[in-house]
Amino acid sequence: MKRNRLKKICVLLLALILCTVSTMPVVAKAASRITLKSDAQAPSTIYAGHSYMLKVSGVKVKFYSSNKEIATIGMITGKLMAIAPGTVTITAKNVKSGKAVAKKTFKVLQRAKSVTADSEIYLSNVGDTATIKATKTPATSTDVVRFASSDKRIATVGATSGKVTAKAEGKTTIKVYSKATKATANSSENNKVATVDIYVGPCIGTVKQLSVNKVEIIFKSDIKEVKTVDINITSNSTKAVYAVAKVTTDKNDAKRVIVSTYATLPISDEMTLTYKKTSGCFTTTDGKIATIKIKPLSITCGREVPMYYDACDSNGIIIDENKPLTSSTSYDCSLGVTSGYTNENKAYANSLSSTVKARVVYHTYKYENGNEVGVIDTGDVVIKVEEEVLSSDTLNYTIADTNANVDFNASSFKQDTDISVEEGNKSVHFQFLNSNGVEVADYSKYKVQSSNSSVLYVRGELSNTNKKLEIVAFNEGTAYLLIKDTETMKDIAALPITVKEKRKPVSIKIDKYTFNVAQSIAKMPVESFTINLLDQYGEIMPEELLLMSQFSITEKNDSNGKLEDCISLNKNNVTLYTSNRSEGSYVFKINYEKLPEKYITVSYKKPTGAESYHLMLQYPDSAASMTESVKEITIVDDSPVILNVNISTLKGSIFVNSQNIKETKAKITIYNENGQDVTSSYYSEGKFKIQSNENGLINTLPQGTYVIIARLTDASNRNYTATNTVKITINKKSTTERPEKEEVPPFVGPVEDFLPVIN
Repeated sequence: MKRNRLKKICVLLLALILCTVSTMPVVAKAASRITLKSDAQAPSTIYAGHSYMLKVSGVKVKFYSSNKEIATIGMITGKLMAIAPGTVTITAKNVKSGKAVAKKTFKVLQRAKSVTADSEIYLSNVGDTATIKATKTPATSTDVVRFASSDKRIATVGATSGKVTAKAEGKTTIKVYSKATKATANSSENNKVATVDIYVGPCIGTVKQLSVNKVEIIFKSDIKEVKTVDINITSNSTKAVYAVAKVTTDKNDAKRVIVSTYATLPISDEMTLTYKKTSGCFTTTDGKIATIKIKPLSITCGREVPMYYDACDSNGIIIDENKPLTSSTSYDCSLGVTSGYTNENKAYANSLSSTVKARVVYHTYKYENGNEVGVIDTGDVVIKVEEEVLSSDTLNYTIADTNANVDFNASSFKQDTDISVEEGNKSVHFQFLNSNGVEVADYSKYKVQSSNSSVLYVRGELSNTNKKLEIVAFNEGTAYLLIKDTETMKDIAALPITVKEKRKPVSIKIDKYTFNVAQSIAKMPVESFTINLLDQYGEIMPEELLLMSQFSITEKNDSNGKLEDCISLNKNNVTLYTSNRSEGSYVFKINYEKLPEKYITVSYKKPTGAESYHLMLQYPDSAASMTESVKEITIVDDSPVILNVNISTLKGSIFVNSQNIKETKAKITIYNENGQDVTSSYYSEGKFKIQSNENGLINTLPQGTYVIIARLTDASNRNYTATNTVKITINKKSTTERPEKEEVPPFVGPVEDFLPVIN
């Protein structure tokens, strides 16, 4: 019994002990982790090319890499070597059990060793854009590229896109940063940086002298127009400025410009040519003749052709240009033709078998040991005799008004090969060049016909005094101008002409919509403008296609005021007058047939504020505004040109009145661009006289810029000075007599009955 009781007690105690043990807290062993040898936390981001010493504390482990192409690790040493960009997992395994005790994933980045980009970008105009192309080395670099502009007033750049936008003319730089991450500061010393120079506006690339008064500019980008006033040529040694006479843009190379000076440039001098904000330097010729070039090297059979030569220095700069092939003090010239003749410097070959030879000898008349030194002798140069050949590549043509003076060589020339149905007063103007680029001698040798007379009719004959043919467009479509040789009737070229839909007005066009006019009892013209109509092609409709009687002006809201007291309409010309209407704004509606109307707002105000005077240059018979001044005049024929010199008075910004300068007793002084006083030559009795008429007022002004200064005293004996500037441009005058206009017979029947038969 005692023995059983003791057994029960032992079992009970054992159960109690087991329960106590099961309810005691368990102390967990700390998880192993991968750290640096220094016990510092191992970074999650590492960089290719760098090594890191890893360890796991408290246990002996071996290390393994999930991708040895991304990173390798010493199995025993724990030396982690980052190799290439990517993600890799490092696993530490217990040496005894072989079980993984720790893992860590690393992101491997690769820094760029360098970053490169365009060294220069040239943007011709404000608003132009370009994108910087940045290249990181090596190409596998994970660096982030960012862009920043040094001067956002000149150009802005997209921080991530690298897109540059021109904001104003000038120069700035854009920094290209190759950074570890997008959060890295641009100022970090670990960044790689490239610099891009940004130029906005025309920028000079190279400058070189072509002849004694010509300089070539090659711009960094295409340039549309170069004005003489924007170019300065200065001697670096004497600081003398050489005035620019002419600027010509190369039609075949939009980057190339030829600058001509009035005066000959100095010998062996360093010069600086400046265009707006950029410049280039060049060295002028040494003046020593080294080569002579005879030109042309081929002539046309049956045509008297002038022969010339250029004398150049060793750099090809022309010292004597376009000299007629005739003997002079320093040059002996000879010109010979077999089966033909010579006439001064002209050669005429009457057959393709003719032999033409030219020779030029330059003499220095300096002798050493009895021999002349420095002589340049071209020897006999054989000039090739060719038949005059035309091709479609040498035929220039354009549609223009019949009475227009078309200059195919002008930099502003723009070809037009479109005409609308029933568009009148139009002709095709021609320029025929032979294979040498020389205009043909006889236009009458060529005939022009229409390929489809029901679409386009051509009338007239070509001649040396008539290089244009009248055209009439009947129907939409394409017709070709067939150019033929009148002797052989051989086809030379077919030049396309497009006949478009008949022009019709689709919208009203005015250039100004708001006007400030003085409130005044006296009625005085203040502003004037022309109403134009745009056709379906966005071009201004000519007056002959419009019904002027269909223009009208009404007041939008009835103000009980008389319309004619403040505004008038003459055909399509609107004039605004001062008025005694109540102060305020009035809206006027401009109408033409059923087109959407346009509105102008005229605000009548009492003239207040400081009084100011403005010198105005105006044509006597102009319908222009009393506040509109002539700034530039282009003379194209022999008509006299006279400007009234007026003084306009403003109070605040409101026009008060206009007087001829003669009435104000102001003193007028006129200066040319050289600062010379030319008043007595071109000014008299309130008029600025620019060109002579049959009564012999004056001779034509030289081309240039003229500054007119008026000094006057007002009613309060206060002295005022008013200044204005006008630019005079002399265009090439036509020496071709216009043929009498051929009467076009009335259209009385079908097209086929009206038109001649075309074979």
